[in-house]
Amino acid sequence: MNYPGAVLEIVTLLVDREPDARIGAVRALAWAGGPEAVTLLRLKVLQPDSSIDVITECFTALLALSPIQSLGFVAAYLDAPDPAIVEAAALALGESRQPLAIEALKSKWERCAQESLRRALPTALALAREESAFDFLFSLVENANEKTAGEALSALAMYRQDERIRSHVATLVAARKNKTIKKLFGTTFALP
Repeated sequence: MNYPGAVLEIVTLLVDREPDARIGAVRALAWAGGPEAVTLLRLKVLQPDSSIDVITECFTALLALSPIQSLGFVAAYLDAPDPAIVEAAALALGESRQPLAIEALKSKWERCAQESLRRALPTALALAREESAFDFLFSLVENANEKTAGEALSALAMYRQDERIRSHVATLVAARKNKTIKKLFGTTFALP
């Protein structure tokens, strides 16, 4: 509403004890935009928050407001000790649809041993809705071990209505001649 003191009011909400109020404050900053919003969002990420949803909103807002400046900042959290923060960063990077974000996710995949993240990264890549991300997931379906191929299939299943993706995945699955993967394809890609 272009209230000149809005950011001052939002700062108070950023530290409210209720997570929903903090999430609302982050969304308001994202809407307001500007360098002060980016600064406050970074500060919010740097201070511990009891709600992963607040941090997720911050990552998403940072990548929307200042994609080039925020990419490295958010990507650094792919190596955080807290798996929930790592997953939040991965999903925000995927949703940003930035080519460099997709490269950061693929790079993390190559050096990742953490089980929960190995499940989250295919979903983050699928959310990017970008050809290089799809190609990476297709290669996992085609060549990875059964478990990893299944995770890539599950991530790609959100596009089961897309005939191009569906038919390509079906071709890859058929070529593998693996009963488990074929069964998973049948259940995850089942049309309603």
